[in-house]
Amino acid sequence: MIPFERETSLRVLDLGCGPGLLAVDLLAAFPRVTLTVF
Repeated sequence: MIPFERETSLRVLDLGCGPGLLAVDLLAAFPRVTLTVF
């Protein structure tokens, strides 16, 4: 899905995320992600 190691610190902005299903999957795949959703 995303070409980064699982323990990589990422900052993600998800605009128009709807119910947030992608955000939930992203947080499960990358526990060190900082996620901002609108």
